[in-house]
Amino acid sequence: GAIRWKISHGKRFIGYLLGMTLISLTFPFIENLYLLGFVLFLQGTCIAPLLPNGLPIVTHSVTPSQMTQAITLATAGIPLTGAISSFFAGQIIDSYGASTGFWLPFLFLFIGVLSTIPYRKLYREV
Repeated sequence: GAIRWKISHGKRFIGYLLGMTLISLTFPFIENLYLLGFVLFLQGTCIAPLLPNGLPIVTHSVTPSQMTQAITLATAGIPLTGAISSFFAGQIIDSYGASTGFWLPFLFLFIGVLSTIPYRKLYREV
């Protein structure tokens, strides 16, 4: 890219993931549709850089012979996890009500943050 970042891909990935998690924590408390739209826009500014910062982490963590498979799994995992989380979200919303649905993005993102903990060293290196 045109920008030479001083912060590593891993640190930026974690930063954007934490940003998304914290922003999603506000969803259940927003009662204004326009404010919700603005907050979702802010969330979008964190979503966009995740893939470009995540792929170098993937390529760094596998051998060159596994590169194609790793990138394929990483990019194919995006719609797959979207489908799986949508299924669970639908079940939870049907059982507990629509307002409960606003907690689900935070829950899934928090699980994502927790899943990075065992790989702290890798995120510092990349």
